[in-house]
Amino acid sequence: MSVAVAGPSSGPCVVDASTALKWVLQEDGSEAAVTLLDGRPLYAPALIYIEVANALWSAVRRQRLLPEEAADALDLITRAPLRQGAEDASLAQRALQLSLLLDHPVYDCSYLALAMRHKVPVVTADRRFVRAAAAVPEAAAFVRQLGDSAAH
Repeated sequence: MSVAVAGPSSGPCVVDASTALKWVLQEDGSEAAVTLLDGRPLYAPALIYIEVANALWSAVRRQRLLPEEAADALDLITRAPLRQGAEDASLAQRALQLSLLLDHPVYDCSYLALAMRHKVPVVTADRRFVRAAAAVPEAAAFVRQLGDSAAH
């Protein structure tokens, strides 16, 4: 079955924590991530804030960031124009199904489930997630690598 996914060029999309972190950390892919903040609708499950906070904590532990820099980065991400998806039991069920199908963590698959619900791509900087999705046509249709022209 083929599903039409809304326009990747400047259309709405789901962003995951790996993409959102690039809004505040200067690293490969940051420019591409910032281009997503062009006014298009951006969706994410509330889980994004917990995942981002954990990654920032890890950056402090590795001495890549000072604690106050991590707090400022989290504040910036929480103020980004993200539309929260309706997270309910059916989204969790779908995320689990996708996780089992892709043999990939439920956390990432929750972004994919939300993307499928809205019929928009999920843009990720997580190459492992992209590879897992590429192996399953149903998922591959929705997952875009940050920086690929199809993701913008």
